[in-house]
Amino acid sequence: MKITNDLKNELLQNPKTIESVTVLYKKKKKYEGELAFVSEVPFEVKIFDKDNQDEDEMEHFIDFEKAMEISVAHFDGTISVFKDVELD
Repeated sequence: MKITNDLKNELLQNPKTIESVTVLYKKKKKYEGELAFVSEVPFEVKIFDKDNQDEDEMEHFIDFEKAMEISVAHFDGTISVFKDVELD
């Protein structure tokens, strides 16, 4: 998935307003949790899924090359969805 300026701004501008981040990968692999870490250079994002029973998967760095869709839910109820547009 392409890292757009909109996606970067969404995660970097006001991280304290973000309730959760959901990442969908191929084969229906999904990670969802609180924003644990975000870095501008290099752009890295880690989420923490406290409900995941597998301790190895509780912390997850987003793999933007493999991600198909990223949803950002805010405490005010708004949700932003970012995904690659497939062109035929």
